[in-house]
Parts: sequence; structure tokens; C-alpha cells
Amino acid sequence: MNTSSNRNKRARVETEQSLHCAVCLEIMSTDDSLPASRMENKVPRKLLQCAHSFCTHCLFQLATSTSAFSRPPVSSSSSLLLEMSVCCPLCMKVSVMKANNKEEAARQLSKDFNLMETIEMKTVYSAAASLKCVEDDSHIATVYCEDCRANFCTECCAMAHKSKALQAHNRMQIDAKQQQQQTASSRPGTATTICSKHNEKLLLYCQNDRIPICTVCDRTEHKGHSTDLASNIAKEAKQELQNTQQQINVYFYLYFLFVRWLMKYC
Repeated sequence: MNTSSNRNKRARVETEQSLHCAVCLEIMSTDDSLPASRMENKVPRKLLQCAHSFCTHCLFQLATSTSAFSRPPVSSSSSLLLEMSVCCPLCMKVSVMKANNKEEAARQLSKDFNLMETIEMKTVYSAAASLKCVEDDSHIATVYCEDCRANFCTECCAMAHKSKALQAHNRMQIDAKQQQQQTASSRPGTATTICSKHNEKLLLYCQNDRIPICTVCDRTEHKGHSTDLASNIAKEAKQELQNTQQQINVYFYLYFLFVRWLMKYC
């Protein structure tokens, strides 16, 4: 029984890891409304040669990092196309595509629909399992109070809002609240991330635990921790990634020159 339990646990861990891009380590998503050049585009796509999957934005970045290998094709009929190379970070196999630009090259790669289906199932399951009643965590929350900023089951919501003053609170069904959030997050240029515990936007970043948190988390389980605006942390991380990307570009280009020299003189 212990062996079976360990095997199931290991399978769950492997499944969880497969939902994260191996390059940026962020969880992948199913929203393909943004350009590949945007960091928020996390749709999984498969490389042609090895079928390893990475998020769309990282594939765009990898294509950019190997842009030194790009050259116009010999055929005059496709003179507008460029040859784009993407080297897989896991197995080092190179996938080659012909496209007008790097955005188009990244989108030529097929979406990993099996992985996208797993992501959808996990999202639905997590949303249903994590929304507990704030008064009794053994109850599943069905109502969200915008004034209390808390989730309640139907019984606890009625009990908590008995007084006339509290009866004026604006309440809505959890399903309607989630639909509202999904509609907002699906708009182009937006990437809303919601706290699974309190249904609030993750506007802060806890330096102690190194995770994004909402304002309710900041006042409760993360009280006294060192926090900063998530937007500030994101800007710093983006700048650091850009610096690292520039260094990688230089190394790739030097490697390419070295290989070309070896082929010519050895």
C-alpha cells in the first residue's frame, strides 16, 4: 500500500511539474490572446524535432536568442521568409522554421492540446477545492461578499449578515464572481491573478516566503513580513531576465562563430 501511495504521490508531483515551463519555471496557461512577445503568453507549444513543450513566450525568446543563425532562403519564391532556429534547452535538438518574423515562427509550432486540457482541469478543480467558507472551512463557499471581502457558505452568510446594517452588503454567487474574473482576465493586455484563499488580486509580494499575496494575506498569515508591490518586483525581475538574455545571445553568437571556424579550418 505504501508503494502504491508513493507511486501516486510521485505521479502527482510529475504532473504538477509538467504544467510549468522548463525555461521560465512559470505555470503554463490556455489564453492565447496575447502576442508571443508578451511575457504573459504561457500557452504550451511543442518543438518540431523533439516534441518538448515550452510556453509561447519562451519559444519566442529562444528564437530571438538564435537569430544569429537566421538567413534569407535561397529560393526566390519565398524571398520574404527567414529561417528561424530554436534549440531545445532540454535535449539540444534544433527545430527550424521558415516565417516572416519571430512572432510567426513561434506560432507555427503546434499547441500542446493534451497539456492545455490538463491545465484546464487543474484550474477548475483548484478553484472548486480552494474556496472554503471563511466561518467554517469544512463548508464549501458558495457566496462572495464584496464588502466583507470573504467567501461564505449559504448558511454562514445568512448568519453573518443578520443585522440590518450588514444586510445591505453586496453579495454574489461564487460562480458569477469567477465568471466576472475570467472575463476581465481574458481581455487583451490584462493578466489578473487572484488569491485562491480570499478571491482578491495578488497585488503584493512577500519577501519572506517569496510568493505573491493579496492585501488580506498581508493582514493575516503574512502579517509582519517584508512586502513590496508585485509590480515593482516584476519590473526588477524583467530587467534581470533581459540582462541574462543579452548575455546568452552573446554566448550563442560566439559559439556559432567558433563552430564555423572549426568547420572551415579543421
